[in-house]
Amino acid sequence: MTDNRAAFLALLADADLTQAMAAELIRDYTHRPCSVRTIRFWLNNLDKLCARNCPECAINALREAIKTRRKTG
Repeated sequence: MTDNRAAFLALLADADLTQAMAAELIRDYTHRPCSVRTIRFWLNNLDKLCARNCPECAINALREAIKTRRKTG
């Protein structure tokens, strides 16, 4: 779980994205719901009860959405 969290945080920092922007990019790329609250759960410290495992598919979707955004924007 820690590696996925770190990878997700690195993507946010590298692309200068907010959690809201990341949720929107994932939602648009996957055509599946993704809320800011979900992003926060993924990024919470692991000792918190509301922490959730950041799925690999979310990291991949964000990575691809950022690539697509850079090509078009």
